[in-house]
Amino acid sequence: MNYEFEYQSSAYMLSKLWEKHITAILRSPKFGFKSTTHDKSIYSAISEGTRILLLRQVDDFAVACPNEDLVKRLYDQIGKSLQLPSEDTPPFKYLGLIKDFNGLDVAQYSDAIKLSCEKYIDRVLTTHGWSKPSPPVPTKPSAPLPVDAVTSFLRSSGPS
Repeated sequence: MNYEFEYQSSAYMLSKLWEKHITAILRSPKFGFKSTTHDKSIYSAISEGTRILLLRQVDDFAVACPNEDLVKRLYDQIGKSLQLPSEDTPPFKYLGLIKDFNGLDVAQYSDAIKLSCEKYIDRVLTTHGWSKPSPPVPTKPSAPLPVDAVTSFLRSSGPS
């Protein structure tokens, strides 16, 4: 029992150190990212006159930017900032257009982006043994509410 607690505590501390380290890199003057007010894992910056949005989920990153060359340079610079002196290549690299991100499927078109979590939901359902739907249980249809009952309810529940 103590071993598990110590392990979880160490993993927690390691994740906090990573959080502090990567946040310091992204917010440094070199990159100039600022966390959005709504979600601290979404960062925004302007580079070369172009707005860049960066989503960070622990050690997974996704970047939204209309300039792919700028994104490649950004990934290269962040990779070099994370690279240890003993490493030959940066641990952070550009993988091209996003196709999936943490279970979210992304299809990019010239005029739209389609997001879907169908595969993720299927995987969760299958993992928990819920992949086969139960047969529907027949129920007696309920009678619709009379319009005057709805109107009366709305009048009585509105502001006085």
